[in-house]
Amino acid sequence: MRVTRDVVRDLLPAYFSGEASADTRAAVDEFFSAEPELAELWRREWSAHPRATVPLPPPDLEIATLRRARRVLGLERWLLGAAILFSSVGFTVRFDVPASGEVVSRFLFLDRPLELISLLGVAAALWVAYFAVRRRTRSTVI
Repeated sequence: MRVTRDVVRDLLPAYFSGEASADTRAAVDEFFSAEPELAELWRREWSAHPRATVPLPPPDLEIATLRRARRVLGLERWLLGAAILFSSVGFTVRFDVPASGEVVSRFLFLDRPLELISLLGVAAALWVAYFAVRRRTRSTVI
């Protein structure tokens, strides 16, 4: 296969950064030996403007990111469930059947208003936490 000028131009970043394989380096060196003027021009250009290489991420970055995302999404589910629970418990109904045989229903917030206030306070805190986590998970960066 004949290596063209465009192919060599595409291989230059890997060649000059030292990341090219032995076969790629041999193909570029062969092209440079055939066209020494062009090789010298490209060498001067690459030495005058060194390209920054991007460091590779750690090998376990993907699995760590996946685990973190699953943990945050699980927290979001638990906060939603707890917020709904504490919001609704204050409005439960208690049924009593006294000796007269008549069924009496009472709302918790009528019998115990201080407990209702504390339950709704916890519910409010859980809702704030839920929406904070939800906002965090809906952004581009977790």
